[in-house]
Amino acid sequence: MFRNRKGSVTVFVMLFFVSLVTLIFAFVTMAKRTGTASCANALGGLWCESVLAEYDLPLQQQYHIFGFYGSSRETRARLDFYANESFQEKNYIEYGGSKVFLDPYSLGSEERMKKQMVHVGKLVAGKRLITAGADLASKGGKGGGAGSSSDSAVPRLPSGDSGSSKGSTGSGGSGGSGDPDVSDVSDSISSGGDNYVAPHPSAERTGRIANQAVLGTLPSSGVSDGFSADRLKRTVKGMQSLGDVIEKGTDKFFLDQYLFAHFRDHVDDRGRDCCYFDNEVEYVICGHPDDKQNLRGVKLRILAVREAMNLWYIMQDPKMVEETTLLAEILTPGPPAAATAKLLQAAWALAESHNDVQLLLNGKKVAFRKDAATWAVDLDSILSAKQKKQAQETSDSKGKGKETKNDHDDHSDTELSFREKVPYIDTGSDRGEDYQDYLRFFVAMTDEELRVLRMMDLIQLNLQYGWYGDFQLRDHYCGIQATLTVNSNDITIRREYYPQKEGK
Repeated sequence: MFRNRKGSVTVFVMLFFVSLVTLIFAFVTMAKRTGTASCANALGGLWCESVLAEYDLPLQQQYHIFGFYGSSRETRARLDFYANESFQEKNYIEYGGSKVFLDPYSLGSEERMKKQMVHVGKLVAGKRLITAGADLASKGGKGGGAGSSSDSAVPRLPSGDSGSSKGSTGSGGSGGSGDPDVSDVSDSISSGGDNYVAPHPSAERTGRIANQAVLGTLPSSGVSDGFSADRLKRTVKGMQSLGDVIEKGTDKFFLDQYLFAHFRDHVDDRGRDCCYFDNEVEYVICGHPDDKQNLRGVKLRILAVREAMNLWYIMQDPKMVEETTLLAEILTPGPPAAATAKLLQAAWALAESHNDVQLLLNGKKVAFRKDAATWAVDLDSILSAKQKKQAQETSDSKGKGKETKNDHDDHSDTELSFREKVPYIDTGSDRGEDYQDYLRFFVAMTDEELRVLRMMDLIQLNLQYGWYGDFQLRDHYCGIQATLTVNSNDITIRREYYPQKEGK
């Protein structure tokens, strides 16, 4: 009996120790697996951040956009190289390769570009970003010339002659899970950092894109804006100022901040010389492949706004209505006088509108809602200009009058003669909005997605023109998703320049 009890205890102890050893081995195996996964996850994140740190320098320096050049195959080869170097002396780790997914992070995506633009726009609005446009231009030299007679498309640089490889490693670009310190990078640019990549345009710009292949690769290709002058006039009639359409604190507001910090317009070049278009903000508004047509489109939009507001003012002012009515009675007595008065009021509003356009283009301000102190053109000037025009046409029947009309190519013979006589009349008032205010208004009236796509067009065109001719935004990426196979387990790692943060 005693022996049977002793044998039972022995069996029990043996079972206990076997279970304990098994449990220890299980814990060791789990610890090994967890440690290996943790190590692979940490190292994999570091490798992905190393790839992100190789962002394109001209893209970041000129536009504060982070993106690295590459492909899934090329990036996978980099990660495999890092993994093999890190794991080669660790016998307990078996590396089975990687899979890389870049397409969700392509800068050809309007959503991805908008995210970075809004982030930078917040820095601009908070005055935490030094754009240093003038410094960039002075370090990089002058851009393309004043345009040539050539109809060639955006100049293309030979492959490899880029001045900076597309995998350029950015100074201070840590990539990874933290936001890139854009303000620090721009500080280093403005102070003359050694990493600044100067532009080297390969040809004179023409200010016009004639090559359909180039047009077809632009991010906004195939997207139209559906602009309507009537809709524009209806919008402004109920407004007190142009700023009414801009809502501060919204994504649209920060996109506006980004646009006017990084792109030039007809009045203000913002120190940026190496640009394919002179009128870049105007391109965002109009989207025409011809620089001159974009400026003309903005002029016509300003003219439409000013004509609506000036005509409204004339109709509301008893004195001006009386002047046009009396003059109409003199010119066409009887029943036609009413129609003549309306024509005179329209001509007067148009003449004032043309004067407003010229004031804006010359850096002056124009009151959104006019009063006696800000009204420039009098009715006598309109009538005398018309009489002078008629006398000229009568004395010269061979077409000199027609030549004058073709030279100006605009709306009204009366106003054309007036403009020919006096370029613009400045009342000396400093009240109202300037040219940039009107541009901001037209930008705000542009669809948000189209606005971002056209800014992407300009970025792509300018980098093709000044740095490397085969530049495409769609070939650059702002993040990585990689799946590493370690000890037969898949570990997914995601890294991007601007990760989504809770509560922000």
